[in-house]
Amino acid sequence: MGIKILRSAFCLAGMNNSEGGKTMKYTKEHLIIQLKRKAEELGRTPTFWEVEADKTMASSMTFHARFGSYRSACEAAGLKIDQTKYSKEKLISQLQHKAKELGRTPSLTEIDRDKTIASSATFFNTFGSYADACEESGLKMNKPLFTGCSITREILIAQLQCKAKELGRTPKLSDIKQDPSMASIAVFQRAFYGSFTDACIAAGLKPNKPRRAAKIKK
Repeated sequence: MGIKILRSAFCLAGMNNSEGGKTMKYTKEHLIIQLKRKAEELGRTPTFWEVEADKTMASSMTFHARFGSYRSACEAAGLKIDQTKYSKEKLISQLQHKAKELGRTPSLTEIDRDKTIASSATFFNTFGSYADACEESGLKMNKPLFTGCSITREILIAQLQCKAKELGRTPKLSDIKQDPSMASIAVFQRAFYGSFTDACIAAGLKPNKPRRAAKIKK
């Protein structure tokens, strides 16, 4: 069984693949304790991205695998979820206002840090992706050149979504290689435990089916 298949199996089983080849299986009770501890540390319900960035916690994919969604995990932990209903028009207005304030398109981290606007999860739920939210707001997605700067999963996900919007489909490895404005394939694989497929899934994209090996004629 290949590394990619193993990684997918770990995620579906609610397991994290840690260093040294060991794996840890989290029960719902363990995950609830982690969420409550993080909420106590922050003084509020942690965002999806804050969980993803905290290496002492299970991955966001593990919470999704165990509870069906991050929202459901928070509800099970008794944490308050923002129930404010935002229309598309209101969200577009918020994005445009934030972009005007920054002088550029805001990042997902900047969205979540600003408590005067909806969370990044709300934009994802309403528009399907952050790239779509930016497009409908008339904003250009940030596509920085990656030369010695810190690269987060958030940035990689945003890049994949932007490239998918540009192509009208899920990017292939060859598309990534040919675009100098994107992170390298090696960077995607390091960030998502060796699996470009997992990167696509995290970005809400349907992974491309692997090519079948050509049959050798005898």
